[in-house]
Amino acid sequence: MIRPLVRKDISARPNARFGGPRPMATAGSWWSRPVRVGVMLGGTVGVIAVIWGSRGLAVSAQTTPAGGETRPVQISGDPLPRFGGAPDPAIGRLLPELRGTDFEGHAVAIIRDPSPKLLVCLAHWCPHCQRETPLLVAWLRKGGGPTGLAVYGVASGTKPDAPNYPPSAWLRREGWPRPVLADDERSTAATALGLSGYPFFVLVDAAGRVVERRAGELSIPDLEHLVNRARGG
Repeated sequence: MIRPLVRKDISARPNARFGGPRPMATAGSWWSRPVRVGVMLGGTVGVIAVIWGSRGLAVSAQTTPAGGETRPVQISGDPLPRFGGAPDPAIGRLLPELRGTDFEGHAVAIIRDPSPKLLVCLAHWCPHCQRETPLLVAWLRKGGGPTGLAVYGVASGTKPDAPNYPPSAWLRREGWPRPVLADDERSTAATALGLSGYPFFVLVDAAGRVVERRAGELSIPDLEHLVNRARGG
């Protein structure tokens, strides 16, 4: 039986900038395994075992059926190191570009264009994500949302036998108003961002470089502080 991608314990990590621990769902030892990237191969999805090299990807392909709550993703550029708190070695590094689709199969591309960005990795089974998401939705809907900022959800860690499945129905119920990249079954996109726990936030400036990363629940004032940094404020 496939187990949810979460340990039984829920831990907190220190927040050096804003003070005190933030609750988050921690990732298990499966993060250290090779990840897979899916690509379309003549009507089926080729799932590729990926080993990150110093300058790109080494791959070996196999084929699995397409569809469902997980979708193939493609990564361009070097992955970010796994987040472990301050000082964060990813600060100033280029964002790896993520390409895939949403749950309906519409293309989603998170690339290094001139727009500052906020990426939020969410897992349907994560209680901290379930608490954070309504706050994010209200913030994004208030006054049309933050100006000068592209916001993307990354639905990751998806498991059919974990609570609150499927993620598409959960985010629809919550009224998530921004594009969502559906990660693959091995959470390739989230791993490329250096995810260490849920929810996971990545702030990127107009040059495509990482400004801040945070794991765990964030208050909206703290998030707005980080967004202002990404926008150069």
